[in-house]
Amino acid sequence: MKSYFADTNFYLRFILKDNQNQAKESKEFLAKAKEGKIKIIFLPEVIFEMEFVLRSVYSLSQKDIVRYLLPLIKTDYLEIEEREIWLLAFKIFQETNLSLFDIFLFLKAKKEKAQILNFDKDFKKLNKFFNEKNYYPY
Repeated sequence: MKSYFADTNFYLRFILKDNQNQAKESKEFLAKAKEGKIKIIFLPEVIFEMEFVLRSVYSLSQKDIVRYLLPLIKTDYLEIEEREIWLLAFKIFQETNLSLFDIFLFLKAKKEKAQILNFDKDFKKLNKFFNEKNYYPY
């Protein structure tokens, strides 16, 4: 089976439909992946870049970013590393005003039983969030 790494623009054209030809081509590739004819790999770097572009270039709110990206993360015929972390990260992203990257890093470190070296107060907020919710995923 042929494998593809899809770039940020591949997914952006599909979800935003701001270029009809490219949106159609993206849709066709996704349909092939759904049918099991090809494999599309959705890299974490692409997810981060998409969030950045949607926020900074398109000025979308966190709510709209989640509305666009979460369905892609849930798409079972896309190969996504650490899907369970991404699903939880987006859940937290919806409920807080914290950076998606910080949330993902926090969850990945929790899963790996690692510490985070940082000077960012958002990690203290994440610890507080988890303590208040009495929720520890790993």
